[in-house]
Amino acid sequence: MALYIQTSQVSGARAAGFAITPQGAAATGKSAAFTAQADDPSAIYYNPAGISQLSAPEFLLGTTVIIPRTTYTPSPNQGGRKAREENQTFFLPQMYAVIPIGRDVTAGIGLFTPFGLATDWPIDWDGRFQVTYIAVRATELNPTLSWRPAPWLSIAGGLDIAHVTLRQRRQINLSRVGENAGLGPLSGNPEGSVELSGDATSVGSNVGLLITPSDRWQIGASLRSRLHAEENNGHADFTIPVPALQPFFPDGKVRTEIDLPPVLRTGVLVRPLPQWNVELDVIWTGWSTIDRLVVEFDQGLPMPRDTTDFSWENSLTYNLGTEYRWPSFALRGGYTLDYSPIPDDTISPLLPDGTRHWFSLGIGYNTPRWNIDLAYTLILIRRLKENNFGEQYSSSGAPPAILPIDARANGGYRNFTHVVGLSTSYNF
Repeated sequence: MALYIQTSQVSGARAAGFAITPQGAAATGKSAAFTAQADDPSAIYYNPAGISQLSAPEFLLGTTVIIPRTTYTPSPNQGGRKAREENQTFFLPQMYAVIPIGRDVTAGIGLFTPFGLATDWPIDWDGRFQVTYIAVRATELNPTLSWRPAPWLSIAGGLDIAHVTLRQRRQINLSRVGENAGLGPLSGNPEGSVELSGDATSVGSNVGLLITPSDRWQIGASLRSRLHAEENNGHADFTIPVPALQPFFPDGKVRTEIDLPPVLRTGVLVRPLPQWNVELDVIWTGWSTIDRLVVEFDQGLPMPRDTTDFSWENSLTYNLGTEYRWPSFALRGGYTLDYSPIPDDTISPLLPDGTRHWFSLGIGYNTPRWNIDLAYTLILIRRLKENNFGEQYSSSGAPPAILPIDARANGGYRNFTHVVGLSTSYNF
């Protein structure tokens, strides 16, 4: 899994982990509780069986704006200093098109970003030897077909064609390198840096199911397969200010593998009134695919292969959303409880993820041809890191002349993220 290329010794509104579930503004306003409703073109992401509910061709264009803010407060025994991630704003577009091609068959295609992660810490912060910058992004093209064999039943299937990109930077503790090489700690605790980049492509599949026993309620389910891709042409660029150590860090290619997790969504929608619906979704994500990372360096290096254990766990997410419709307007709201897949012993500043609480609001305006939707979500996270993840970058030094460095970055991490969704659709 290439979200973290580690070169130890000398060598990421998203949902828990680094999934991005706001993929349409109407669904975002309901806190992504949309698997059973699935009645606009963004159903291609949430539950492709839902596109059978659209009786005319429809095109949806939207964007999700994500504005994260993360702070770090070191533990008293860490001896470091507070830090704040650099301010970032991300614009993730979505595009969906749906076309009925017969009385019972509907075709659709979607382009969206279901997984992403971005972290940008100061270059001098406590965890700089683990990460200063990382950006992972998976863009998917999803063609699908939905078949409605009975008025109360729809089934769908499609392909997930994903392109994954990775960029990462971190500092290198050259004093630790000197200790490992038998040279002892280096005067002044010099630091180098490494930048890694790569991309990969993978093909998976997805299926969907929608059952409508009556006008009062619906049941939906969808499954996206695991996506496996190999990065065979990644690149490592080193900056080493100590001439004697430069031969140990040649620039060159790196290779690793990526496993994006399978996702199972289930939902039940109830309509107490014809214009009012309430939906509960339960989402299972197979984050255990983020287990172990093996990175191979074509240029050799003192360690031609590097292995990192993550041991992420499968997780559950609970989404509760509601919508009330008038002839031209809709009001929406929702809450999500999103459990983190990262255990205490492998939590790291790469993704200091904790149990997330989502609070969502949305509004929609529609005409016979146009629909315009706007949504806002606030995501709150707190997590304490008290483990030895990153210890391999620490150095003992030779006090008082050369101070030791604790590279674990243990302490408290807090995050609040603003998510704004905006989409417009047109039916022909």
